[in-house]
Amino acid sequence: MAGKLFRAVNEIYDDLSRQTLSRKSKWHLFSGEELELWLLKTILGFFHANVLSQHGRKIAEVQKIMNPTIETAFSTGHLAEPCGTYVQKNATTLVQRGVLDFMSLSDERGERIVGCGLTIVGIATTFIMDPGMSNRELFTLDQSYRPDYLFFEGGRRRHSIVLTWPPRQSRRAVVFKIK
Repeated sequence: MAGKLFRAVNEIYDDLSRQTLSRKSKWHLFSGEELELWLLKTILGFFHANVLSQHGRKIAEVQKIMNPTIETAFSTGHLAEPCGTYVQKNATTLVQRGVLDFMSLSDERGERIVGCGLTIVGIATTFIMDPGMSNRELFTLDQSYRPDYLFFEGGRRRHSIVLTWPPRQSRRAVVFKIK
């Protein structure tokens, strides 16, 4: 699922960077929940593979990662609110093909990992996996929680990624102006 998302965003960047008179839009559909579960699996993999470090020490040596929310997500396939993906709102995006930046987020005492900051091909996100995370609003300011639509605008065209989530009342969209 993540690979399909990366390819779709790169395809959008390629198309919007071309000079054309066309105004034809493209739409891509993804399961937001599947992407969150992929990201959760990836964070756990980084943690247990001892890839993450802080101040020269492996994070797995000094921090914990598991919590009841993560365990429930693996047994049910759903990550409970307010955990999940937050996407930087309405930003001008510089095309960053093939770039994946990852930064773990720790609790205030540095005892456990509570989420991560992730930039995927120019899309800045914060992923929260601990509902008890303090100061969450500092990390999610100017971000949209589980957006339904990611609109990419360049020239006179707009391409879209639609993300599916469990039913809810409001719809959220994030617009990226491509430069």
